[in-house]
Amino acid sequence: MSLREFQVQILASVYKGTRGQASLGIITKGKQVKVLEEVQDGEDDWLNIQVGSGDNTIEGWVLTRFTVRDSREFLSDPSLFEDEEMNDFFTSPTLFEDNTVVAYYGHPNSRLMGIVGRHSVQELIPLLEKTAEKYETVNGDKGVIPAIYLIYGTVQPGGEIGRMNFDQMMSYVEETYKNGVLVYLDHQMGKYHPIDALNEILPFLRYPNVHLALDRNGVRIIQ
Repeated sequence: MSLREFQVQILASVYKGTRGQASLGIITKGKQVKVLEEVQDGEDDWLNIQVGSGDNTIEGWVLTRFTVRDSREFLSDPSLFEDEEMNDFFTSPTLFEDNTVVAYYGHPNSRLMGIVGRHSVQELIPLLEKTAEKYETVNGDKGVIPAIYLIYGTVQPGGEIGRMNFDQMMSYVEETYKNGVLVYLDHQMGKYHPIDALNEILPFLRYPNVHLALDRNGVRIIQ
């Protein structure tokens, strides 16, 4: 089986063995895992998985029914991201050369961190489009692309990270895609290695309108 072939479907416990012995912790929904082995134990199917890297690696067992092979199972509409015209637009090699990006910034759960937290995504996009139109009138030959800059991971005391809920994150990814809007994910790394931070948000980067911003806020010294 290949790396990241499975994603966690719901909150799942990781165990030392296939009979639920000694919990090693919890993996949150949407997390990608490396599958090392798949076995059947009685009526249950189990996956021997590995998640994380370096000092943050966890290896253990999860029940297969708590995972999915196909990320489309997370979507409200499995065919949502199959719009060829929209995908060509988002993945154009000259997208940023031909356009200026106008973005609204913030965290959906904080009114103090920017406009994103003061409106639902459905309310936010029309406001953003109106702002983008104002820039377009003075932007010359270039176009304007609206974007939402989301603070996905926020550094907490001790370098831990507070993360957006997976379903909430996907609601932004879907709604923006349907409206031709980009999404930037700002992931503050805190005490974690950049590779761990990147691996954590890889599931979202498969969508053509999503881009990454790794934030060194609170970052430790890597030796």
